[in-house]
Amino acid sequence: MENIADYVKRVGQDTWEERPAGELDFAAFSQIVYLPLHMALQDDEPLSLDSVALAMAELKVESLFSIYYRKRLELMRDMAALPRYAGILLSDYVHEVNPEDQKQFCAVTISLPGPLKVICFEGTDLSLAGWKEDFNMSFESPVPSQKEACHYLERLAGLEDLSDFILLGHSKGGNLAVYCAAYAPLEIQKRIEAVYSFDSPGLMDKDVASAGYQAVSDRIHAYLPQSSLVGVLMCRHEPSIIIKSSAIGVFQHDLFSWRISPGDSVFIRMQELSNTAQLRDEVLSDWLADMSFEDREKFFDAVYQVVSADENRERLSDLFRISYKDGSSSLKALQEIDPTTRQMMRRMLKALFSSTLETVKEAAKDAVTDIQDKVRDRFSL
Repeated sequence: MENIADYVKRVGQDTWEERPAGELDFAAFSQIVYLPLHMALQDDEPLSLDSVALAMAELKVESLFSIYYRKRLELMRDMAALPRYAGILLSDYVHEVNPEDQKQFCAVTISLPGPLKVICFEGTDLSLAGWKEDFNMSFESPVPSQKEACHYLERLAGLEDLSDFILLGHSKGGNLAVYCAAYAPLEIQKRIEAVYSFDSPGLMDKDVASAGYQAVSDRIHAYLPQSSLVGVLMCRHEPSIIIKSSAIGVFQHDLFSWRISPGDSVFIRMQELSNTAQLRDEVLSDWLADMSFEDREKFFDAVYQVVSADENRERLSDLFRISYKDGSSSLKALQEIDPTTRQMMRRMLKALFSSTLETVKEAAKDAVTDIQDKVRDRFSL
């Protein structure tokens, strides 16, 4: 079986006329935007991918927490060395992380031959602000990065009168792509050729019910690995395309684990989500449904208050380097949470655990009953 890294090497000699851009190309693009492209794209001038790779030639990845970062860097360098990808132009790179506003936004535009622009939105990075913004999506719309995505698209559309657009992203990046497509002005919506969302959380119910979302719904391609965790959150797009992954559980969020049959130009499809993913979806949906938006906000604000208590913590990886001082800061922050909120947090966590246990019990009971019925049917013949 192949993955997207194998695919780009296999088709690297093909021109865009011989092999038009497809889902695997777009999946590869969704990984490039995670890289520190500011090292190369320092002004508004477009730069070819091979030039970007050259400017980032000295970049090394050594952190234990950067295994995905390393895969993405290797992918970009492989693409930059192949005729199909070397000359594509990158431009309009934006990267903003603001802990005070709880905002993490990043985007880059890729120009393919002809009048087609591919806007790539980055998913959640390792910043605590980015993760908090993800939590905020469960009770707030729009969040800051969704607003920025709308502004980015409108700015690009204003500069490019003749271009059509592909919007895409992995994880939160796909959420941003879908959101800004749904809320784009009608004249811009008409120029959106397609939206690609790779294992991305859904939108709030009111956004999915909006006229703008309905107008672009048939152009949204939403991909979920068979045991998706991230992609089943919130109100996801239907129908979703279920993909075979070689990883287990949450690690299926890694696009490099998504399988491709040798020589094929699409991911391997599955008929439905795994039983585990369906159970998880049911539990999380029920849990959130029982929480008011106000309670969700209080819950996630309290969690963020604890994990970000030390001012030196800016990234998720900082949580794994806990010193006595860090622990004291978090403990103090936990103690400062008012008793009513602490009680509410305990109630919510208890509800999550109880509903998870109950759902697993019911699923096990159904599975046993199903096996008994099949055995009974077989021996009654």
